[in-house]
Amino acid sequence: MVAAVLSISLTACGGGGGGAAGGDTTCKDFLGMSDRADQKAVIRDYIIAEGDENPSDYVVGVDRINVMMYCDAYDEREGDPISKAYEDEG
Repeated sequence: MVAAVLSISLTACGGGGGGAAGGDTTCKDFLGMSDRADQKAVIRDYIIAEGDENPSDYVVGVDRINVMMYCDAYDEREGDPISKAYEDEG
């Protein structure tokens, strides 16, 4: 289920590998952010670094939820950079 949701969202934003800017943020740090706006800023920075210069608020919001699902799925992911949520899990 998570992979399917990620696939839909990441296809919409042209997702990709590589981690720069927001993509280097760890799951632990991302989930520890108390402000939704801070999480969205991290996601927006990552999407921009991956080549989409003007991501829509919808894409940022959906990607935020997908990253939260990825990071929350297993405790051992707390050290993963959030860019791993954009990798194919298949």
